[in-house]
Parts: sequence; C-alpha cells; structure tokens
Amino acid sequence: MLPRRGKGALLLEKRGKALYEASARGAQDEGAQEIFLTLAEEEGRHIEVLSQAFADLMRTG
Repeated sequence: MLPRRGKGALLLEKRGKALYEASARGAQDEGAQEIFLTLAEEEGRHIEVLSQAFADLMRTG
C-alpha cells in the first residue's frame, strides 16, 4: 500500500494537472492557453515520475 504522503503527493499533482487543463480550456489568449498546457504537461511528467518511484519503493521496500 502506498504511504499516505505518497498518495497525497500524487493527488496534488493530479489536481494541479486538472486545474491547468481547465485553465487552458477557459483561457481566451492563445499564449495563456499554451502556458497552461505546458504546465499541465509538466504535472503529467511529475505524476509519471512519482508513480514509478512509489512503485519501485513498494517493490523493493
């Protein structure tokens, strides 16, 4: 089972990604949309890294 802090970290990244995606959809300015989408992509990478790190931790202890 994933430690509480690990779950919290993943949840924070997922919420951040969702927020940036929603902000991109709502942005009128193309530059702002691009920034929000870039931030969402970064959050997605954080999710991947954290997920892999926690999977490794669970496997190896």
